[in-house]
Amino acid sequence: MAERDDLEDMLEMTLQGIDVSSNQQDVDWRAVAAGGKAFAFARATLGGHDTDSQFAANWTGIRLAGMIRGAYHFFWPQTPWETQADNFIKTVGTLDSGDLPPVLDLEEAIPRGDPNQHDVWEDVPTSQRLPMILSWLNKAENSLGLRPDRKSTRLNSSHLGI
Repeated sequence: MAERDDLEDMLEMTLQGIDVSSNQQDVDWRAVAAGGKAFAFARATLGGHDTDSQFAANWTGIRLAGMIRGAYHFFWPQTPWETQADNFIKTVGTLDSGDLPPVLDLEEAIPRGDPNQHDVWEDVPTSQRLPMILSWLNKAENSLGLRPDRKSTRLNSSHLGI
């Protein structure tokens, strides 16, 4: 009966984590860990040329706080996927044993300061969206050795043309 109880406990266990970017500025990672968070994802890059200004501090801080870490890339649909993948791979470098798989963040892409709040995904033909995303995921996997995941609050199968 003890094995069944252990299995039930494991199934009920939930690990909590957070994702951060430069929008959160300086993060007190020891306090985050003490607050019960087991893992964190830090934004590494945005588009093809931007590196999150807090990534290096967050990447190191997560590890030093004893948390499991992961890195994510915010995809910008108006920039070639190759440039974006190269930017992410260069910024993250080598994943260590225990690091989480990389994540591709597929959200609305609204240029900063756009009074019309136009999502530039709408400018990309539907038939081109999924191939761009899959190409990024494949290059990241081949370079970093872990199959990336993706997260999205907006893009779904109809947005991707499938």
